[in-house]
Amino acid sequence: MGRFLFSLILALASTVIHVESLTKFHIGGQLICALDKKFIYVITLFEWDTLFDDNISPLTTGRGHWTGNFHFEGQDNWDGLWDNFFELYMGITHNCNKGGVLPYRTYRFHMGDFLINDGEYTRSYSINITNAGFEDKLVFGNISHG
Repeated sequence: MGRFLFSLILALASTVIHVESLTKFHIGGQLICALDKKFIYVITLFEWDTLFDDNISPLTTGRGHWTGNFHFEGQDNWDGLWDNFFELYMGITHNCNKGGVLPYRTYRFHMGDFLINDGEYTRSYSINITNAGFEDKLVFGNISHG
């Protein structure tokens, strides 16, 4: 009986113990605005969670005319018990819309599931943001609309 109880406790403990692995993401690409206008944008990388999404990269800002290139890096080390994947999306706030500069729009570009590992992922995307997303009241601060 003692051996069984010890084996049971050991098995239960092994399901709770986790090893954190730092997973890094190198993300780049091009935003496409099909309107003949200058636009500005802010991009952040998020990891989706049931209660609160995790912001796992610094804000990346930029501007473009028809297209705008972007590159940023993020990292995460854990996504909860019994979850072996990071569910990633980019939050892209921009003014590539038919309404002019305002209102800004925020678009969630879902990137998919990434296996949690002690390593790196490099991805490149081409994303059409023309009128994409929901209206957002985000203020860009000192980024010029010029």
